[in-house]
Amino acid sequence: MKNSAVPLAIMMAMGITGSACAMYETGGITGIDVARHFITLDSRVTYSVSPKVDMSGLTIGEHVRFDTETRNGRPVINKIFKDY
Repeated sequence: MKNSAVPLAIMMAMGITGSACAMYETGGITGIDVARHFITLDSRVTYSVSPKVDMSGLTIGEHVRFDTETRNGRPVINKIFKDY
C-alpha cells in the first residue's frame, strides 16, 4: 500500500489523474462560436469544445448536458448531449 501512494502522489502533482478529472455539466446555450470551438452557457461560463465534437446542430437557447475534462488546467467539452 505504501509503495503505490508515492506514484499516485506524483501523478496527482503532475495533473495526470485520468478519468478523475472528468466532469458532467448542464446548461442553456447563450453563445456559439463554431469557428473557434467555444460555447457560452446561461451561467455566463464560456467553454472550449474539443475539435472532435460536432457543433453543427447546436442552437442558442437549447439546453444541453455535456462532459468535460481538464486540459492544461482548463475544462474542455468532449461530449455534448441535447436535453429533450
